[in-house]
Amino acid sequence: MDLAILGATGGCALSCLHQALESAQVDKIAVLVRTPSKLTALLEKRNIRHTTKMHIVQGDAKDVEVVKKVIQTADVVVSGVGTFPFSSIQFISQTFPKHIQRSQHALFLCFF
Repeated sequence: MDLAILGATGGCALSCLHQALESAQVDKIAVLVRTPSKLTALLEKRNIRHTTKMHIVQGDAKDVEVVKKVIQTADVVVSGVGTFPFSSIQFISQTFPKHIQRSQHALFLCFF
């Protein structure tokens, strides 16, 4: 299974990433973050090993074209975008419904 994670530096999405890195069922992980060094530091702090199945993409989740590229081959999309649940739901539902529906991706929203 291929996975895409948006906003992986947040608590819930970071936990999803950790589990995905450890899972034998996940083959590839595309991770979209604004600051890759922040993600790398968070992984190191938690002793989470960086594997070759993870590809970090620097960009903003508000950039529709970047997000489309990141989720294009994913079987599952996990979004940790936004600090308040409703802002993330509103952003995702207004920006990506047609693309996600066409590609038949599962979309999970992560909140903490």
